[in-house]
Amino acid sequence: MFLEAFTRLLETHCPPAVVRAARADPLAAEPLRIAIAESGFLDALVPEADGGAGLSLPEFAPLALAEGRFLLPVPFGGPAVERLTRQPLGQDAAAALAAARMAGACQRLLDMTLDHVTTRTQFGRPLSAFQAIQHQVALMAEEVVAATLAASIGLRGPGFSTDCTAIAKIRCAEAAESVTAIAHQLHGAIGATAEHDLHLWTLELKELQRLHGTSAVWAIRLGKARASSA
Repeated sequence: MFLEAFTRLLETHCPPAVVRAARADPLAAEPLRIAIAESGFLDALVPEADGGAGLSLPEFAPLALAEGRFLLPVPFGGPAVERLTRQPLGQDAAAALAAARMAGACQRLLDMTLDHVTTRTQFGRPLSAFQAIQHQVALMAEEVVAATLAASIGLRGPGFSTDCTAIAKIRCAEAAESVTAIAHQLHGAIGATAEHDLHLWTLELKELQRLHGTSAVWAIRLGKARASSA
């Protein structure tokens, strides 16, 4: 129910045109920020006794993924967690939310690619009719599922841990690398143009791979955490 309502809100207030405009001028996203603030979704994690929805982190995870599917250009996941904890977002939490946003963005790339290969024709047949294309799309789908599962580990709650965050950030970054490569391969040259929406999600995924620590950084943190607990 929460995901459906949140998705409808983003479909209405956060189309790619708004994302593009917000990248050029953050003030362009002000109507979206107001809509989210008035919707009450920022209090999704706050206990019901305090006026929130009382969602657990696992229940909140689909909303965090939706943030990536729509490339929400205003803060959402971070402020929602801060309203619950009543303290600044820690590195583990920030990275886990970035991983979830990556997983959601990967899902959007898969959706774009499926639409492209089913509507684009070659030799009188849709691209999706060719076995090689089907194989590549299947690989994309596998990576999206892996990223979604990894992101859910990072948000499995009740809090955030270095181990779970590392797993989420590393695996989602790996999936992002594969998914973007296949998406561009199947879209061809059109996908690299600034006018195509694929360009927006590709840039976002590249940024998220580095945001709050690269895979290498988190691999080192994970190794140290495991070594200290041995």
